[in-house]
Amino acid sequence: MNKNNTKNNDVYIDPEIGEKLKKLRNDNNKSMRQVGEELGINYTYISKIEKGYIPSMKLLKDLCTIYNVEIKDLFGDSKPVPKELEDIGVEWITFAKDMQNQELTPEKIKEYIDIVERFRNIK
Repeated sequence: MNKNNTKNNDVYIDPEIGEKLKKLRNDNNKSMRQVGEELGINYTYISKIEKGYIPSMKLLKDLCTIYNVEIKDLFGDSKPVPKELEDIGVEWITFAKDMQNQELTPEKIKEYIDIVERFRNIK
């Protein structure tokens, strides 16, 4: 089917988006009927959406809200952030990346910490 085909106000996207939406629905342990009820649409339309058809950005955003993901996650290979990294926080991840960019290994940083600790103990 032509990606620009518009029938009944539907816009053909890519089946990959539909597959991601289906996986998100299954990951959230929801049936098509449950999602349809939450959105106020017929559950059979969920099947159509999961095959690559989307009626509007609003519905796409509403689906993302139900599945607790951002719309950008549907377009690309973004992965959810593992819980361990969420607990660390962006500041520490950024700091680690900065240290890596400055070619500071964890061992070198530990050496610097030891030096600072020795200076603190001189007092």
